[in-house]
Amino acid sequence: TTFLFKENPLLILCPIFYILTCAIYNNAVFVNSYTSAKPFFTTDLRSQNVKAIKVYWKPKWLKRLVFRKSV
Repeated sequence: TTFLFKENPLLILCPIFYILTCAIYNNAVFVNSYTSAKPFFTTDLRSQNVKAIKVYWKPKWLKRLVFRKSV
């Protein structure tokens, strides 16, 4: 499944930042040993002639619920 989100300059309102943070915290994605979502926002994609960064979920997380109800 592919999800397209638009980055919001206010990180508190940015769905990409929230999803990446949850995924990194749960060790659910392959992210080259990143410990936060910040490197995804500080990388200059234009200099690499890239429009997006692909994030790959680990196989054991493909069928798991990622968005849980807050307690």
